[in-house]
Amino acid sequence: MIEDYDDTLDKQFIEKWATQYFRDLYNDLLMRSNQQDHLDKVNFIEYTKLPGIINDRLHFMFTGVKGNGKSSKSGNSPDKASPGLKGSDHVTEKSFEENLVRIFSGDLDSKMKFTFEM
Repeated sequence: MIEDYDDTLDKQFIEKWATQYFRDLYNDLLMRSNQQDHLDKVNFIEYTKLPGIINDRLHFMFTGVKGNGKSSKSGNSPDKASPGLKGSDHVTEKSFEENLVRIFSGDLDSKMKFTFEM
């Protein structure tokens, strides 16, 4: 994810400060989670506190599940998921960090794409 940015200063900031902050934030949320190795949906949604379906869609984006835009009976349509979590509602540390870097440090096009993917 970091290689998507051209500016050296941005890369250094992301590598040195932002990713460490996001790791610490994830670990703090993980302590509140019912799981030992990944963040559960309840704690993620409680942390983000966005209204209704927006929060649910944000959580879906953070799970690492890539859908084809069509929903199945279960509400998820995963084509590809994080290893070991196919169809899961759990957020991994890698997905958490990558998505927050994308949201806070991405260029305008990246942020717009993320928003419309939601």
